[in-house]
Amino acid sequence: MRVAVCDDDELCRRLTGEMLKLYVTSCPEKEVSFEMFDSANKLLNDICRNGGYDVYLLDILMPGMDGMELGAKIRELSPSSMIIYLTSSPQYALESYKVKAFNYILKPVEKNVLFKSLDESFDSFFSKKVKCLIVKTKTGSVRVDFDSIVYVEICNRAMVLHLTNGRIVESVKLRLPFAEAVQELFRDERFIACGASVVANMHYICRIDSDVIFFKDGDMVSLPRKSFREVQQRWQMFWLNKDQDDE
Repeated sequence: MRVAVCDDDELCRRLTGEMLKLYVTSCPEKEVSFEMFDSANKLLNDICRNGGYDVYLLDILMPGMDGMELGAKIRELSPSSMIIYLTSSPQYALESYKVKAFNYILKPVEKNVLFKSLDESFDSFFSKKVKCLIVKTKTGSVRVDFDSIVYVEICNRAMVLHLTNGRIVESVKLRLPFAEAVQELFRDERFIACGASVVANMHYICRIDSDVIFFKDGDMVSLPRKSFREVQQRWQMFWLNKDQDDE
């Protein structure tokens, strides 16, 4: 589990880091790593270069972009990541629900309170682990949430993931068939093969013609005519079942 800490206060950042070191050494079987950042912009730049984290420990009152704005940005980039606020300001607790914060801990942070929240985060992370893909790119491994994938295609032997925020993640050259590289996606009922070279998230499909699939963000991909009927029926059934579940 990867943890990012963002706090502009050097003392608070150091104390949080020391507690995280204790947590890591006391729970070696949990394989927890962490990185420290002193500003929202540095954290966001790191996310764009190296992919997101599983848990974010964020201060709220920071110069420039505050923790609430940062949490909203993180939620756009990584919908299923867990955000824990560490703050001296109790008045933002209600606002933290807007970014679906996992927890809200008041400073000075007590070790047992932080450890309990990290334990809960760890349990939640592994209960959702199947809902993400680890993609090897030229700059390192990137964790991509299923929720953020619009569609995946094969291009020049690389796997190209088109995400909800407009971002594109491209893997290194595949050493195995495309169908095997994306097989984890098929464990989730949202994903369907659209021919041999595209896997689409049916949640983001807005229209299917005989030879084209249209997505909500305006993207479109070609659909082999022989696959049209199966894909259309699966898509219709997906939304029919979803509507019934929502009732």
